[in-house]
Amino acid sequence: MKSLTKYFVWMLLLLVTGVLTAQNHKPAVTNVDLKERTDGSMLVDVYYDVNDSDGNAMTVTMLASSDSGSTWNLTCNNITGAIGSGITSGTGKHIVWDFGVEHPNFYSNKVIVEISADDGITSVPAGMVLVTGGTFTMGSTNTLDYGASPTHSVTLSSYYMSKTEVTQGQWKAVMGINPSYFPGVGDNGPVEQVSWYACISYCNKLSIKEGKTPVYSIGGNTSPSSWTSGTIVFDTTAKGYRLPTEAEWEYAARGGTQSHSYTYSGSNNVDSVAWYYSNSGSTTHQVSTRTANELGISDMSGNVWEWCWDWYGAYSSTAQTNPTGASSGSGRLLRGGSWSNDNYDCRVSIRGYYDPGSNIIIIGFRVVEDL
Repeated sequence: MKSLTKYFVWMLLLLVTGVLTAQNHKPAVTNVDLKERTDGSMLVDVYYDVNDSDGNAMTVTMLASSDSGSTWNLTCNNITGAIGSGITSGTGKHIVWDFGVEHPNFYSNKVIVEISADDGITSVPAGMVLVTGGTFTMGSTNTLDYGASPTHSVTLSSYYMSKTEVTQGQWKAVMGINPSYFPGVGDNGPVEQVSWYACISYCNKLSIKEGKTPVYSIGGNTSPSSWTSGTIVFDTTAKGYRLPTEAEWEYAARGGTQSHSYTYSGSNNVDSVAWYYSNSGSTTHQVSTRTANELGISDMSGNVWEWCWDWYGAYSSTAQTNPTGASSGSGRLLRGGSWSNDNYDCRVSIRGYYDPGSNIIIIGFRVVEDL
């Protein structure tokens, strides 16, 4: 059998697909190399390197053309190896193309090959940060951290989280009033004096306003304006705005897949990332005026405590996937510390809880959204 290289001069065209946003970096395909085997099999080995800096798995595809890319007219069906979905970052990825079987009578002096990698992330909503899913150790081994042991493995799916705590301006735009004790901080100050129940209402109202599917319901009704009383149901399949679970909050506060294992969210130096008792001047401060963490999320240590979805409950040592907390309790989870707390309470492992009907000047919240 004649050597394949007698008929082909291989030219490489590298194309990377994926949408580049502030938080999602498109995958990079480099160092593509094609080698025809010399054993007469007409098999072609394709090698490439691929990297997704956000840690996402990718779908890799290959196209081929004999007309300089005007049309991708050569099928690439007889291929095996590092192709298709679930491809992770790495070097020396290997595809085997059975060219002789797929194109036994094809003759040309030019074939262009396109290798594409797509992480499936289309866009990051305004004001949000992509938190790429992963597995982390939740909790603390410090016996002084009340309720934070035992440590346990938690695996989370990807989600979006707001870069900042919900501000007074954002609250007013949805709810029509400003309940904050510190209105003088301005529209960019975190809203506070909001109960857990009020935050649930805000999430649904914002979802309805933006045409998203509300996450919460009472008696099957998702419109907060018609709620009176009843059990709030969390629809885990809905894609609207919601409170983070405690696990989602801690994972993001620790920096997700970019974590440097800091004591506070974004640093071991509390003053660089948090407004707390020693530097706040006994008031909240405008959001994002302290250094953001590894993911670009600010104020997860200090400024205001943040409501989470979960009821407060004891940790288990059992590994969990996308946990939503205890089924009942007397208080809803709070995380992050506040302008009124000392530095100890601003650490990423510290847990707090409070009556969900209470409105106090040290508690606010932020929202998340499923992909």
